[in-house]
Amino acid sequence: MLGFVMAGGKSSRMGTEKPLLEFKGKKFVDISCEAVIKSGLKCIVAVSHNAPNTMDYVRNKYETMITPGIDYCVDVKFIFDKIKEPFLTVVSDLPFISFLDIKEFMKDYKGKSMAGVIIKNGKIEYIGINIVSDDINDDIHIFKNDLLSINVNTWDDYKKILEKV
Repeated sequence: MLGFVMAGGKSSRMGTEKPLLEFKGKKFVDISCEAVIKSGLKCIVAVSHNAPNTMDYVRNKYETMITPGIDYCVDVKFIFDKIKEPFLTVVSDLPFISFLDIKEFMKDYKGKSMAGVIIKNGKIEYIGINIVSDDINDDIHIFKNDLLSINVNTWDDYKKILEKV
């Protein structure tokens, strides 16, 4: 199975390309790619013209696919239409993701689309780790690692994760 790190968003709430932000001395995109690669999957970074600096950064480091960049769902559909087989997606703003999380997620894969979630305060939170397939039924994998619910959408979010170092 291929693992796609989604790194072509507009970053409209941040005003800067999130995949290039750093946490513990590594760029976010590298954290996600490393987790995918160490889990045993081939990593491809999905980029768009919304993120030209990210595109330049990843182009010589990882295999890439240029997507439309309209939104996450359009980009995922674009990828699926190209490869026509199930694939993993990981967003590029999950600073606490590890290959162990992806391995745990993959153990639950039974051929259907699957979304990774956290249960927080009695509510389901989708965390940006998914398997996309053409099956009309979906599965859910509940992660125990609460840190996976922390993604970065604003500068306040970024400040919060830096405080956890």
